[in-house]
Amino acid sequence: MLTERLNVNQERNIRFYMFLRLLMVFSVLISTVVYSRANVLSEETVVRMYFITFFTFLVTTAFIFLYEKAKNVTYFPASQILYDILFTTAIVHYATSHESIYKIFYLFNIIFAALLFGGTGALVAALGSAVAYTSVLLLYSVQFTDERYFSFLTTLTSFVAIALLAGQFVEEIRKSRHKINLLEQLKEEIVDRLDSGLIAVDALGVIQRVNSTARALLGRNGKSYT
Repeated sequence: MLTERLNVNQERNIRFYMFLRLLMVFSVLISTVVYSRANVLSEETVVRMYFITFFTFLVTTAFIFLYEKAKNVTYFPASQILYDILFTTAIVHYATSHESIYKIFYLFNIIFAALLFGGTGALVAALGSAVAYTSVLLLYSVQFTDERYFSFLTTLTSFVAIALLAGQFVEEIRKSRHKINLLEQLKEEIVDRLDSGLIAVDALGVIQRVNSTARALLGRNGKSYT
């Protein structure tokens, strides 16, 4: 029973992650439209941004439809986090001169990892984001002035800080959920062990629960009632 509730909580986290990912992609799309109309990004960059954004919508849609089949695959959720980091790296790469607004999505990826894998997953995502972001800067041979170097270190520090905070926050939530699940399990055991028979019905009169004493009195060993 407790294991089933934990699985339900994990599925709830994954569905929440899907929702947050869609918000992130919409944010990228909106910012690209704004930059395009302001003639801040080149036409070629805008086309590339639209392409990877549309492709990410397709990946997310496939994730939603294939989730029931792929949820038991060990590395499926991890592959989605990896894709998010690569997606963010791609938009930072294409908008190098304006990457500051897009690198914030690395923080979202770290939060996603914390949501699905806890503090350890968040730290791994932070490390991956740091490597990816550094690779983009090295690819463009960015000149590290004192100001640029300070900004770079601040960015990497924020990755680690968000990972630690998000991991701690998610861990606290999981502990709270675990306590609630234990209390629910204890309540069900108490009800089931009552000496008095108990039959619970909903507002429509449909039987929702029958404890063991009531089943014995009714001569029913199963839990199926009409």
